[in-house]
Amino acid sequence: MGQKDDIQPFLDAFGRRVKKLRAERKLTQLDLADRTGMDIRQIQRIEGGDINTSIGNAYLIAKGLKVPLTDTFAIDDLSEIESE
Repeated sequence: MGQKDDIQPFLDAFGRRVKKLRAERKLTQLDLADRTGMDIRQIQRIEGGDINTSIGNAYLIAKGLKVPLTDTFAIDDLSEIESE
């Protein structure tokens, strides 16, 4: 199993968390892209768990969502990740 396979459950959970926080704020992906200065395709790939984004981008996302950085990592169910 490669490194990407090892972290894929976390990337998926992180993406779902970002999407949930964005939806709770009634923001579109384009809104979040504008707030972060990131490309909308980057937001889409992060939310889809398709890329391992940088901590810097996670910070920009948290800032764009107006939440503490730790909130973006508050995965609802860690057992979901640990069991995969």
